[in-house]
Amino acid sequence: MAYDDQITKRLAAIHRRLDAIAKEEAQPKLIGGDAMRRVYDTQRDLLIAETEDLLDRWERLRDANRPNANIQDT
Repeated sequence: MAYDDQITKRLAAIHRRLDAIAKEEAQPKLIGGDAMRRVYDTQRDLLIAETEDLLDRWERLRDANRPNANIQDT
């Protein structure tokens, strides 16, 4: 499924960015100080919201492609 692959790739990109943010925030002397921390907080919140949206789409895609459990073989 091409759409499934797109979701997987975007989730991986989000994960890499969240990792990068965590590494940047861990620096003892963060350039930009508290202002930069607020930027990171905002970016993190947006990425988490996008992740939740992508997971919802993924579940809907999975459910749409699942055979109907109510249909019985005759």
